[in-house]
Amino acid sequence: MLSLHREIPVLSLPDARGRAVSTWSYKQYRPLVLVFAGSRAALLDEFAREYDAYRATNAEVLAVVPKSLDARLPFPVLIDADGSATRRYVERVPTVLVLDAFGVLEGRFDQERPDHARMRNLIGELELRCPECGVPEWPAED
Repeated sequence: MLSLHREIPVLSLPDARGRAVSTWSYKQYRPLVLVFAGSRAALLDEFAREYDAYRATNAEVLAVVPKSLDARLPFPVLIDADGSATRRYVERVPTVLVLDAFGVLEGRFDQERPDHARMRNLIGELELRCPECGVPEWPAED
């Protein structure tokens, strides 16, 4: 099981066209929302409806499914044909993992109905962090 507040292993899987997609491509660029949807097309449709709101928080959504889908979705869909990647990252599906821009697992959501507002709030908090700046210090009042 992946631990919160720890960097996760890089996830690389083919998309529906056979092109390799990797979480490494997004590292230091933007937070990721990894949706391990299994065969739940309704969950992916829900994320498609919410996609613009996730993009407004600078996050990218990546879905992981066992087989190619006919549906056109606005985010990359990765194919985990043998289920090995899904088993490596989550205990059950559906599960949504929220990673910061450095690949650190900051949220795990395994409800049947995801709380999009809560996930976007977490992403907003992650975007406010500045690892290069260290802990902010307020000037002393005289």
